[in-house]
Amino acid sequence: MAAAGRRLAAVLLTACGFVSLLPAADLCEGCWELGGRGSLLLPGGGSGLKTTEGIGAFAAFRFRPYWAIHFGLDRLPGSVEDGPDETLTLLMVRGAYTFRSSRDQRTRPFGYFGAGLIQDQVRPQSRSVATAVGRVTVRSGPDSDSGIVYTLGGGSLTSFGTRTWLRLEGQWITWATFGIGENSFRILATLSFRVGR
Repeated sequence: MAAAGRRLAAVLLTACGFVSLLPAADLCEGCWELGGRGSLLLPGGGSGLKTTEGIGAFAAFRFRPYWAIHFGLDRLPGSVEDGPDETLTLLMVRGAYTFRSSRDQRTRPFGYFGAGLIQDQVRPQSRSVATAVGRVTVRSGPDSDSGIVYTLGGGSLTSFGTRTWLRLEGQWITWATFGIGENSFRILATLSFRVGR
């Protein structure tokens, strides 16, 4: 696991230790949440992408106590096996349902489905290639493609007091860019804060 992943795990474990000291929060209606998140993309192998860590911004509007709309903007810098560096940018909207539980329950399960846009940016690369007449430097220019992304997932929503939430989730995600389809799994950790009432 890379250094950023270890730091994220340490922060999450420390934060979870404080959960038992804080009162449980009730789900609000008509409120917004804003926050940030870290993620780990585990590609299915279709595109040759390596496992990639990412960061993102999160917003949610809870229009009913158990129903919400989530918005996400994520950036995942990575690379392709034996290929150039590649950065994925995801802009997603999803409908989420938090399963019913007792009012004082600190952790609640939730599920969601969603769709959005993906931008796949390939960085320029230079590398030396052996040929019959000697070594030649090959340069690739920057290139990008975009497409539609779909997701289905779920996880747990844990309250840290009355205005702070931690979401731990797993999601199946699929997209196609540069004519290549990819089915991946992504692990996300989101820390969000209720704004307004």
